[in-house]
Amino acid sequence: MSPARISRPVRAKLTIAVFLLAGLGVVVWQGNMRNDEQIVQEWTLEYMPAPADNPLKGFFPYRGDYAGNFPHSMEWEHFSLNQLVTGAGTYDFAPLEQALEDCALRGHQVVVRVHVDYPSKETGVPKYLINAGVEMRRYEEYGGGLSPDYDDERLLEALEAFIAEFAKRYDGDPRLGFITVGLLGFWGEWHTYPHEGWFAGEATQNRVLQSYSDHFNKTQLLVRRPAGRSPSLSMGYHDDSFAFSTLPSIDWHFVSQLRRAAVTNHWRRLPIGGELRPELQKRLWQQPIPSDVKHENFDECVQMTHCSWLLAHEIFTERLPDNEHEIASAGARSLGYEIHVSKVSVTSTNTGIHLDLAMENRGVAPFYYDWRVAVLVRNEGEELVSHEMPWKLTEIQPGKPINWSDLISGEFHGGGKELFLLVENPMPNGLPFRFANRQHETEESLRLGKISLRP
Repeated sequence: MSPARISRPVRAKLTIAVFLLAGLGVVVWQGNMRNDEQIVQEWTLEYMPAPADNPLKGFFPYRGDYAGNFPHSMEWEHFSLNQLVTGAGTYDFAPLEQALEDCALRGHQVVVRVHVDYPSKETGVPKYLINAGVEMRRYEEYGGGLSPDYDDERLLEALEAFIAEFAKRYDGDPRLGFITVGLLGFWGEWHTYPHEGWFAGEATQNRVLQSYSDHFNKTQLLVRRPAGRSPSLSMGYHDDSFAFSTLPSIDWHFVSQLRRAAVTNHWRRLPIGGELRPELQKRLWQQPIPSDVKHENFDECVQMTHCSWLLAHEIFTERLPDNEHEIASAGARSLGYEIHVSKVSVTSTNTGIHLDLAMENRGVAPFYYDWRVAVLVRNEGEELVSHEMPWKLTEIQPGKPINWSDLISGEFHGGGKELFLLVENPMPNGLPFRFANRQHETEESLRLGKISLRP
């Protein structure tokens, strides 16, 4: 802890008593203050790893109630296009709405994908398009299915119309964490391997990408690979074979593709997500990792991709043994942001409190939404002021410490005042955003410290 520092005008005749309480710098004022007099206090805050279920990061399962098995803040849900598109220009978003409400009751945001073709399942092409003659190609791989002609203008126009309607209803909905672009290819993963000639042409890819980019201006988007013009659009990427084909040892691996497209730094403003390879989801945390498990180094994959979240359903089906649970929890915490308030400086005057916070992001990625930030000024537990601050979470980049500074205007009199920092999850009942600090007195806010003002 740094010692409290007091400054005062030369003409002031003051008596100051300085106390250190509970590990925080506390200044107690005695005497009268002039309008131009001030007290400056500063102290450091202790780092502590943030929890694995901080919002919009970490591991998560398919939609469902897995309370107690593993900490998480999001759930995954996918829909076939024909669940939401019932006819030409007609829609039914009730399945999506039900999923969002269900997850919100558990305090979780949702990652959503809509597909047209999901191997082993019935086709997702709306029936009216099949009846109109859109070509459907049968395959046997992955359990079999029907792959449509993605370049058919009738299908493409339906996809563009759906994207526009989807965004009209849900862009910026706080229950949505992220949207993966989907729609094209097996599982919406933008490939039809081994039938590579069946995949959408570049013109079709670009129309789907552009439609998403044009209509979604708030909710963050991700696409499976840097296809078409995606490098020039506001969308991140998702690696659905994480820690299996991530590292740039082979030209088709995820990082290799990012490098070729010159988008390896997009993570600073656009999210990277994905799915931990299914056969690794439980076994990667065993020590030692079994010799028959083909995998890449998880930590290296995280550092190289700057990944924020991963679908990892298998670790939620039953609780892992304690030692494996601990290792997997550390893996979840290593994803995405981890924001630590390292130093607090407060200048108190008759007209307000000037607050300066030194911040650092110890994680691998920023937080990708500018949720409301507030400072609470309390006296003996009673909230006196909830002051919205002009600070942006997205600006706290890994490896680039910054300072947040602003004036809280008002007359604050008498006794000790406590300052708290709060980031508000815009989804009612959403899990609280927590800083990587030991001084979290409650889950909702970070206790910055106690100050004393004039009587």
